[in-house]
Amino acid sequence: MDNGMVRIGLLVCAAWGALAAGVLGGEAEPAGGGEAGQASKRSVVGTGTVLQVNEDAITSPEILRAVRGELAEWAGRLEGKQFLAQAQKAIAQAVINEVQNRLLYQYAQELLAESGDFEEVLAQEMADRRRKLLGRYGGSEAEAHAQLAAVGSSVDRELESSERQLVISIYRDTFIRPAVEITRSQMIRYYERNREELYHVEPTIEFQLIDIPAEAFGAESADGEAALGAARRQALAALAEIEAGEDFSEVVGRYSHGFYKGQAGRWRPMNPASVSERYGVVVAALASLEVGGHSGIVAGEDRFFIAKLLGRQEERFVSFAEVQDQIADELFARRWQKDSTVLLEKLLVRATVGDTQKFVTHVTLLAYEEFLPVVQKQAAK
Repeated sequence: MDNGMVRIGLLVCAAWGALAAGVLGGEAEPAGGGEAGQASKRSVVGTGTVLQVNEDAITSPEILRAVRGELAEWAGRLEGKQFLAQAQKAIAQAVINEVQNRLLYQYAQELLAESGDFEEVLAQEMADRRRKLLGRYGGSEAEAHAQLAAVGSSVDRELESSERQLVISIYRDTFIRPAVEITRSQMIRYYERNREELYHVEPTIEFQLIDIPAEAFGAESADGEAALGAARRQALAALAEIEAGEDFSEVVGRYSHGFYKGQAGRWRPMNPASVSERYGVVVAALASLEVGGHSGIVAGEDRFFIAKLLGRQEERFVSFAEVQDQIADELFARRWQKDSTVLLEKLLVRATVGDTQKFVTHVTLLAYEEFLPVVQKQAAK
């Protein structure tokens, strides 16, 4: 945690002691002593149901929305004390993140307000974002309200959050980015350091497969022919249809017994080296094909295959030219992270922040109440 968040961190780390005492019957650490206690005394504002950040306020639904996915996952596999501990940590971090966000937003808004056309540009962009938000719900504001309310949000809350992020982005791109020089030599050094990890593209193949195993015909076929022979006859019939112009996917549906028959025999793109040994003969047959070609009948140990090559990606390294802009963005993002940390340290010193300990405890208790039935169900297994 950076120095600018030490004060917030001290406040939230004390919340677990109070929570353990109130919910789990543990012994809470005294909140009034030590550095954490003194920090708490300096910042008490409100009752814990919201967290004041200067003239703004963070609400419990906003924090719960940010961590609800994690909470649901933990509730399904952890017992009560473990769930509560994990929830408190996640909520504390979400609070820190949101305090940072509000402070940056307030600062950015104040600076940008001095720009003559800022309010007009912001209004236009937010009108567009509102249309896009409602578009996700069929253009119905009522449907949007109903679905968002079910997850503890609303149209207004979603738009307010979006506006905060937009204002911070405009500030960053207006005041910070023009002053940051990212040189070509810096980008090349980054590329060379990360070439193997980030820019290596593994070889892949993508194909459809007709898989006709002998076991599909039992120990022997009805006319006494060995099962393997019956499988071969089926493979010949399938091949004849393909060569007569039948759609490969249709032939898969009629003849294949493979894993992906329901997906027209289509395997996901994969590294040829990762294909299991049983299908090694298929990979070998595909190696000499052009995309769109088929292998003919390929004999496996106990089955016959017919494969169609859909795509091939050769092993390569992404060139510097292809990722130059992406690298510039990454290097700027790192610089922005550093600069914004310094700025937040200054903003936090003069900020009025509410009682973070109470707020984290309050939100954690709400989370516990919401997910208690799931936790109890898990404990009963």
